[in-house]
Amino acid sequence: MKDSKKKQSKSQKKGARTAPQKDKQDKKQARKKSPNIPNLLEELQNEIDQTRSKDEKGRTLLRELSSDIRQYIEDSEKGDKRAKESFLQRLRDAIDHFAASHPTLTLLLTQALTILGTAGI
Repeated sequence: MKDSKKKQSKSQKKGARTAPQKDKQDKKQARKKSPNIPNLLEELQNEIDQTRSKDEKGRTLLRELSSDIRQYIEDSEKGDKRAKESFLQRLRDAIDHFAASHPTLTLLLTQALTILGTAGI
């Protein structure tokens, strides 16, 4: 009887120790799986540079997004990794505007918005 209690208490203690370790491992794996925000924004910037909009609204959105991306990268290098709400709203507007005409751009815009939102930025 005493042996089974000792075994249970050891396994309970061991289980208690591994739970926080498992949480840390899960967080590390999530970070590895999630794209690097600066790299994603650089890829988005490259796609914006290659995109030609046929209308003035689209051209304005692209110019403003380019400016927002540069500003976000500058701010994040200084330690401020929060995206301005105007940047997030412009991402949403651009997704709506370019959904039919520029699918690759729309995919990158959606990924950027999702990653920034998921990261709590």
